Amino acid sequence: GLGEASGSNNGIFVMGTIYDDIHDIGKNIVTTVMKSNGFDVKDLGVDVPTSKYIEAIKQYKPKVIGISCLLTTCFDNVKQCIKEIEDAGLRKDLKILVGGGPVDEAAGKYMGADLVCKDAQQTVDFCKKAMGVK
Repeated sequence: GLGEASGSNNGIFVMGTIYDDIHDIGKNIVTTVMKSNGFDVKDLGVDVPTSKYIEAIKQYKPKVIGISCLLTTCFDNVKQCIKEIEDAGLRKDLKILVGGGPVDEAAGKYMGADLVCKDAQQTVDFCKKAMGVK
């Protein structure tokens, strides 16, 4: 039936590291774990500009995207990115997850994210719920 996971059909997950940040270890762990859980992961890489996120959201229409940020100096970039995604009218059906070493609940609220993910498993669990995967 439709609900069966055959290969990557649990849904599309777009992931990247925010611009001015070139850390990719956390992002790579999340994308690997998401792939192994049957998600079709679109990895935008590191130092990702807002325009590239917006382009990917329009192209792939994901229910969830992930923004990785390991530098406290880039918190404002994530906030700006999320604001521009909203301004582009793309936030209505979209959940935005943020994660990275220094990102805590307060930072997530500041950025305007839906959820702060502390590890890859939390990302998987949230995406399964959001995408209706049993």
